[in-house]
Formats: sequence, C-alpha cells, structure tokens
Amino acid sequence: MYYITIETSKQAQIDSISKKVRKLRCEHLWTQAELAEQVGIGRATVARIETGKCVPRMTTIRNLAEVFGVSTQELVTDPEVLWGHT
Repeated sequence: MYYITIETSKQAQIDSISKKVRKLRCEHLWTQAELAEQVGIGRATVARIETGKCVPRMTTIRNLAEVFGVSTQELVTDPEVLWGHT
C-alpha cells in the first residue's frame, strides 16, 4: 500500500510539470519546435514532457525555467500536490 502512494505522488508531480510546461509554452505563444530550439532539445522531447511520457533531466528543467523566466522550484513544485489537495 505504501508503494502505491509513492508512485501516485510521483505521477502527480510528473503531471504537474507537464501541465506547467505546456501552459507556459502557450502563454509565450511558442510552438513545441520553437521551445525545443530555445532549450536545446528535440521537439519530440517537448511533446513527451508535455504529455507526461518522460521526466525531463535536471539540466532540461533548468533550461526550461530560464527560458520561461521562472525558478526551477516554480516549475517542479505544485502546492496542491505537495500538500495533498489534488
């Protein structure tokens, strides 16, 4: 039972990062290809991040945060997931 709780929490964090990346990209009116170029990753990688099919590496998270003008903390932390109010 404890293992399931950890996995659910991890998936919730992945989903949170995915939603934030997509939201920020759309707010900047960028295509996935434009974001990928700025971050130095492939467009398919951006798509996988946005759909929660892959977890970005820390270097990618730092680059995404820099491009979006937010802190890495803002990008990876969801207060609702952190405090269990999902």
